[in-house]
Amino acid sequence: MSAGTVDKLGMSVFLMISTSAQPILAMLSKEDNEYKYNFATVPLIAEFLKLLTSTMMLLWKVVEFKDFRKTNRPKLRWERVNITTNMSAVVCFIMPSILYVFINNIAFLALTQMSPSTFQILNNIKILTAGLAFRIFLKRPLNELQWIALLFLVAGCTVSQIKTDGVSGIFATPVLGYMYILTSAALSAVAGCYFGA
Repeated sequence: MSAGTVDKLGMSVFLMISTSAQPILAMLSKEDNEYKYNFATVPLIAEFLKLLTSTMMLLWKVVEFKDFRKTNRPKLRWERVNITTNMSAVVCFIMPSILYVFINNIAFLALTQMSPSTFQILNNIKILTAGLAFRIFLKRPLNELQWIALLFLVAGCTVSQIKTDGVSGIFATPVLGYMYILTSAALSAVAGCYFGA
């Protein structure tokens, strides 16, 4: 495997683990079914960790220690990376960033209403809303297989929510939990369309 493939595979595994761990760690941090801290600070800390990780990865690509012993300082090889200095390109990321702040905070609210496994299952509704938003607003066609996949996704999410314990009610999650998930999915679709436009 090439170095680029290994990098992409490593980042994919890291992203998968961190995405899966978020609701589990959030649920484990609750005491008496409530957060004893301001959960709005968690996405902020997560964003700072992402910034730190990105900076470290950038330095890993740019800094060269080949002649470090001779010169006593590392050589910077900025030509190895492509960084934009175009402010209009940078400004394009402001709106989706703000939306993702709301999405990350809504995740904590949703976890007050449901278990991490239910959250992960219902969070897949983002795929449906993104597909529909891209089709409606950006006029991107979906082929027959994609429509079938979206139908199966909705069917799977719906079936997972049917209550089977015989207690009154049909659905396993309170309505407020569904509202949080749908709000998060809608905001995610808007952010996705913004990037896709």
